[in-house]
Amino acid sequence: MKKIFTVLISAMLCLSLCSCYKTPETTENKEALTENSENESKNDESKTNENEITQTSIEIKPSDAISQNCPNLYSSIIFQLEGEESYVKIFTSAEKDSSGNFLFDDSNKFFISTSIGENSYVLLEEENIQLGRPKINVFEDSNGALHIILSDIRTAQYNVYEFVYDSKDQILNKTTVMENAGINYWGEI
Repeated sequence: MKKIFTVLISAMLCLSLCSCYKTPETTENKEALTENSENESKNDESKTNENEITQTSIEIKPSDAISQNCPNLYSSIIFQLEGEESYVKIFTSAEKDSSGNFLFDDSNKFFISTSIGENSYVLLEEENIQLGRPKINVFEDSNGALHIILSDIRTAQYNVYEFVYDSKDQILNKTTVMENAGINYWGEI
């Protein structure tokens, strides 16, 4: 028993001394550490470049398009623009229960349109959105320009688009603010 105890104590002492020992910082070690840091920095830069958005604007012209597969009005907002009633409406393929609550499943279609004056515009075609729901924010800036922000949120994707109304040409200019794919969206509070 005494021999086992002595061997055990010796092994513990040896392990504790080994863990305290530091590798000397030789020139080779410093070069290897510097090279690893540079490689990690290059990888981070390439990931950043993948997620960069080129700020280009797409013109959305008036359209008479209506949703064929999203018959249920999910949500809407009415606002005044230049003295005329306008709105944004979100339609969905989700059914309702007897109490009027939507029965969303893991994959529903959504269609979003806006009416400004006499013209209608499609903001989101009949898009299948898995485990998520689009959100809309509408505001008028200090210059009187209408802005519609579309947050397209899904389990593995988070995109934000801004639509700015050009009253002179009666078009919406769509700009991609943020696009993130291959993510794990956990929620909002």
